[in-house]
This record gives sequence, C-alpha cells and structure tokens, in this order.
Amino acid sequence: MARQSLVCCILMPLMLHVLVAVVHCSLFDWQTQQRTVQSGSNITITYRNYDHGGKDRRPDLQLRVYCPIKISTRAWEHTPPIMTLPFMDTLLPSSTKDQGSLTVGPLIQLDDPTPCGIAMYQYHRRLSRYIPFPLESRIVFQVRGPQVQPRLSLSSTARSVYVTWNTMRGRNITSLTYYPTQQPELWKIVQSSAQTYTEKDMCDGGPASRLRRDFNLGPITTRHAVLTNLLPNTDYTYRLGGEDFQFRSPELTGQHRDGKIIALGNMGVFHDHHLHRKNRKHGAVTGQPSAAMLELLTHLEDNMKAKSAGPDLMVHLGNLAYASGRRFVWDYFFHYMRFLTSRLPYHVLPGEVEVDYEDSRRQQGALATWAMQSNASGGECGVPLSQRFNMPITNGSNGVFWYGHGVANMYIVYISTEHDLTSESEQLEWLDTELAGVDRHVYPWLFVAGHRPIYASQQDTVAKYTSDTLQKHLNPLLHKYLVNVYIAGHESQYTRTCAMDVHGKCTDGMVGHTGLVHVTSGSAGAPLWHLKQPAAETWIKKTVQQHGYLDISTNGAMEAIVKFRAINGQVLDATILGNRWRPEKISVDMFHSTANGVAEWHDYSAGNSLFVFHWLLVISLVLPHCLN
Repeated sequence: MARQSLVCCILMPLMLHVLVAVVHCSLFDWQTQQRTVQSGSNITITYRNYDHGGKDRRPDLQLRVYCPIKISTRAWEHTPPIMTLPFMDTLLPSSTKDQGSLTVGPLIQLDDPTPCGIAMYQYHRRLSRYIPFPLESRIVFQVRGPQVQPRLSLSSTARSVYVTWNTMRGRNITSLTYYPTQQPELWKIVQSSAQTYTEKDMCDGGPASRLRRDFNLGPITTRHAVLTNLLPNTDYTYRLGGEDFQFRSPELTGQHRDGKIIALGNMGVFHDHHLHRKNRKHGAVTGQPSAAMLELLTHLEDNMKAKSAGPDLMVHLGNLAYASGRRFVWDYFFHYMRFLTSRLPYHVLPGEVEVDYEDSRRQQGALATWAMQSNASGGECGVPLSQRFNMPITNGSNGVFWYGHGVANMYIVYISTEHDLTSESEQLEWLDTELAGVDRHVYPWLFVAGHRPIYASQQDTVAKYTSDTLQKHLNPLLHKYLVNVYIAGHESQYTRTCAMDVHGKCTDGMVGHTGLVHVTSGSAGAPLWHLKQPAAETWIKKTVQQHGYLDISTNGAMEAIVKFRAINGQVLDATILGNRWRPEKISVDMFHSTANGVAEWHDYSAGNSLFVFHWLLVISLVLPHCLN
C-alpha cells in the first residue's frame, strides 16, 4: 500500500503537468505549406492562438527546426527528438499578437534529398529549460538541390590554383571543367582527390565526437582539384555541380607588381546565447549570423562586382565559423562566404575556436600551453579546418597550421599561435627556415600572420602569459628577418602599434630606423569586446572598437599602406609604412608615386621617410660649401 501511495505521489503531478500542457497547447495552431525546400532557401511557418505569456515571462512555446533528422520519418512523427541537436531553434515572436509567421533559414544541405522536420517545445519552469512536447503534431519536409560551396586558394606552383569543396553520400561531385572565360573552346576537365573525416577523427570523447554520432550523417568528404597552366591575370570560368563560377588567375610574382590583400578575423555564425543577449543591436540572434558580418560580406561582394580586379588574396586570421563541433555551422558559414571564396583565393589559419581542447591527442603538432586550457573548439581539435581547406605546400609546412607563399611583391607566412612556438619547437624551427629562404629582391615585403597578437591590449592572465611567451620566443625571429608587419586577430577590435624594436620600444621618429608594426583586426562579425585600454601602454598608436577588416597594399618596394576599414568600406585608420629591408642596389622601378587618398593617411611610420629627408637636408647644406 505504501508503495502504491509513493507511485501515486510521483506520477500524479507529472500527469497533471502533462494534462495542463495539453490543454494549453491544444489551442496553439501552426503549419507550413512547404514540403520541399531548395537548399539555400527559407521555410515559412504560420501560427495562430499564440499566448506569449506576459511581459516578464519566458515564452511557453518554441518551434525547432531539425535539419537533417537522424531517424526515419515515421519515427520522427511519433518519437520526441530528445537526443537530437537542433539545427536551429526559433523562439516565437515576443509580441502581443496571437498570430503571425516565422521565417527560418536559409536551410543549407550538401546531400540530396535531406529529410528535415519541425517540432514544438514547451518551457518547463521547474527544470528551467525547454523540453520536447510529446503529443503535438510534427511536420516533415525535404531540402533538395544540394549547394556547392567551392573555396579557391593559391597552390604551391606558379600558374595554378586549388579548388576545394565538400560532398555527401547522395551527391558525389568528383570533377570540374574550367576554361578562359573568353575562350570556352579551351576547356579542360580535371579530376579531384578526396579525403574524409568522421567523428573518430575528433578528440576522443569530445563534444564534437558525440554530436557527430547524434547526427548520424556519415563521413564528410572534401575534394581537392588543381587548375594548372593558367594564363596570368586572365578571367576563368569553372563549372562545378552544374553551377558556373568565375575568378581571375593570379599574376606572376615579382618586385615590379604591387599587391593587395584583405584580412578578416573573428567572424562566425551561431554564437553562444549569452553573446546574443549582450549584442542584440548587432543582430546576433539565435540562428542567424550577425548583421555586421552580413553587411561586411555585402560590401566586399559589391566591390568585387564593381571592380574589374579585386584583391589578390583574402586572409582569415582564425575563428572562422565558431562551429564548436556542429557540422551544419560549417555549411552555413560557407554558404554566406561562397560568393567570395569561389572567386578569390581564401587562405586561413587556426584560432582557438578551431583547435583548442584539453585532449590534444589528435592534434597535428604539439599544442601551446594555453590551447590545452580551453575547450573552445568543442572537440573539433583542428580536424574540420585541416580537412576542409587546401593551402600551399612549402618545405616542412603543416597543412593549414603553418605554411607560406608569395603573391605579387609580398611574401606571407602563416603560423599557428595555438601550437607550440617555444625554442626548439617544430614550428619555430620551420619558421626560422621559412623566413631565411625568402628572396627579398623578389618579395621585398614580408608579412607574418597568426591568430593571437604578440602585444595584446587585453590584460587578463591568459593574455599576459601568451604575450610574454610570444615576445620571448617569436618576436626575436621576426626582427632577425626584418618582417614588416605582424598581423593578428583574436581580440574583437582593431589595434595598431607603433613601429617597435625587438625590446618593444617605439622607433617612430628615429632617423634611419623602421621597426615591426603589429596590427590586430578581430572584428569581422563576432561580438565586440569593448575593452578598456591600459593607459600605460605607449606602444598603442590606434584602437577602433568597431566591426571592420584590414586592407593592406604595397606601392613599390619601399612603401606599404595599411588601412582598417569599417564594414561599409569607410577608412577608420591608415598608415604608410617604410620598408625595413633595403636592397643593396635600388632601381627606379622599386619606387612608385602615390596617387589619391592622401587625406586618408594620417599617421606615418617615420623611419624610411625621415631617412630620405635627413640626407636630402644634409646634401642641401653641405653641397654649396663644397662647390665654393
């Protein structure tokens, strides 16, 4: 009898709760007329009889879109999707209207067809979370026409580029056709190579491993093709999966050809919910990229369409998709980026969001100490990043983690600040060899890019330890080989230092000296940090707490222009840099006159300019006496 009373006491409240929920939710009606959705499109849900729950109450109901669903359609319609990670969860509108519509998407899938579903959740106040409502109807629909998401990158050899894309089991695209746009009769077919990764390649027991099992999607295949024998500076078309994409082939490298790159840091889609609540004004709401990211991409796309020639290269300074083990977030990220990445060489390096995890057993190289104190990658441990991109190969390079290449009159070296950079580490030894091998007569400008800044304006314990380590081990090597600019992301703002010597002292104003300039740009869409700048740091020349990107161009061998642009293209900071490296024999072709935009340049790295001015002044004073 006591046992029956105990069971009754436990079950009766639960049954009463379900009964109240059924009565409350039975009035709510929602539907969609769409049963097939094209990949890249939205789905619209209409609803009526919605009770918001009051001004100070969390909405009782929530609709979630699962895409794909991991179980059969019949099971989906009768089983609560408790173990399935939602593709996107959408709160019903916080308004007093009891009817309206919700638009969810775009829905991005690489397989064909992909079954998806919509389910209703109810907020459980005692548990303080949403739970799947077991008795409501479910809607099942299909996403058709998988999206192709190509990424271009420069290859290791001249007159060739890499094209990379992902495929799934239902649609395995293995080759592409390419030709000069004005000469389609010169078409060529190139076959691709493939590499595949599954949850077993992730960090053991990490969230990414568990989430991949929940999705049950099977392996992710990345295909790589090399387009060879390209005519320099020529418009090309390539056909992939029934779509045509265009790009301009690279020009030949050398000191007589100026170059331009743009650099992005900290972008991402689907940021953590606590970031959304703090950054509503930036548009970072659940299931959507930030408004800043979308505006930036629109601006860059418009520039590409309006100009006959765009930048030579787009560099991403780490923290790309913020996927944290969620495969669909990578697909979303490439959806938004694909106009640019299909037309412009896109080079990446790792940040903490792609690599850091306490279990480093599956890392390509030993991790830095700080990278093993964070679970920022969600267990990805660099696997999706290394599998989804194809970067140039140099002697001793390590995929996307560290490598180098030349473009125009610039040589760019990419490093991983998430991997060990201390003395005698594999990466630092490679970097020494790589920098020593750069022919500065061919590439007079030398840039090094890494995710974390060497001089960080953030003043927490981890940042200080990271900065101290990089200043001790990495900084001397950059000065040894007269690197011009160190480019970083990580901090969600823009910071530019003075020209610095190896001891961290400003060299601005010292005749005949130019130092290393450090530029941090990590505000390409992720929420801003709004840091308080330390007053004692005299090396900080400029900070901008706005979303934006870097625009770096060269003007001959002796002058480079570094600009920080807002997401609409407005110049918020700019400086002219003199080259630290000077050739033994200077030719006239190395100097270019600067035209237009002078009003934008409001700060100068004084070394080279003052050096020339100094000797002109000396000659003007001494020469008359010599003639007499």
